[in-house]
Amino acid sequence: MSEKSLRAFIVRPFGTKTDRNQNEVNFDAVQKQLIVPALECVGVDGRTTLDILRAGNIRVDMFQRLLTADLVVADLSIDNANVFYELGIRHALREKRTFMLRCEGDKYPFDLQTDRYFIYQRENPAASLEQLVPALRQTLNSEEQDSPVFKLLPREAWS
Repeated sequence: MSEKSLRAFIVRPFGTKTDRNQNEVNFDAVQKQLIVPALECVGVDGRTTLDILRAGNIRVDMFQRLLTADLVVADLSIDNANVFYELGIRHALREKRTFMLRCEGDKYPFDLQTDRYFIYQRENPAASLEQLVPALRQTLNSEEQDSPVFKLLPREAWS
């Protein structure tokens, strides 16, 4: 897949939140210091729903971005219902190019423990940038399905 003029949708909690172990994670800093610079390195424009300023239902815009994004980057560092909901929708709508990451430390839900994650440093997200760039490139260039929904459905059900 070409890396030119691709779009990413970033699915993450907003602000600073605590995990189950009471460790704080500044998700705005993770986006600014790690996710956006990595996306820029691979030639992808990434954004969240925060840049949608017009009136109306934000779910419509969110569904559209989950469906049309060339890449979805989902931060699953904490138990966040919105992130899980959006990840589930992406998995139901698109068969590939969903990239999951989380910070080191906290446990994550049983149903997601079989998946591969990129793990970044909670205290210094920028320190993981050098490793994130090739991982994103690999995901963008892969034709492999990463959606558990599409992997389990017979091909005739979704073609």
